[in-house]
Amino acid sequence: CSGGLEDPAGPALSAALALVVPWLLIGTCLAACPDSVHAWAPQWQAVAALLTSDESDARKVLDFGGWISFTGIVTFANAREVAAASDLVPDDRIMVETDAPFLTPEPHRNVRPNEPRFVGCVAEFLAGRRKVPTRDFEIILDRNAEIFFGIEIPA
Repeated sequence: CSGGLEDPAGPALSAALALVVPWLLIGTCLAACPDSVHAWAPQWQAVAALLTSDESDARKVLDFGGWISFTGIVTFANAREVAAASDLVPDDRIMVETDAPFLTPEPHRNVRPNEPRFVGCVAEFLAGRRKVPTRDFEIILDRNAEIFFGIEIPA
């Protein structure tokens, strides 16, 4: 939690950021600052990147109405807890991200640097866990991005 919420500059920085950007990225603080989720996230639409979190962290984010985004880590064989956490996230609050240049998903895990084009592997993995066709899941992800970021994705 560099510049964390316990730091006197942390809340001011978070509040200033929220005025510029209408969402708050909080995911990397879950393990280090679990109380920050309940203290700050309800004030803004929030997305948490569950990098190495488990089901209990996912529940904390979902309980306050947050969204959860998954990186390539969810595809790693040694990240079963992250994959299990993905099963808890409702379709209307799930996203995927590249985290480039790091955390390249399987089957490209040894490719450096990670590239945005590999985010499809994360989506495909999650679609498989949910037992839905990848294309259908991509439509869900596109709709979620439009809603969360207030954008329109061209057809």
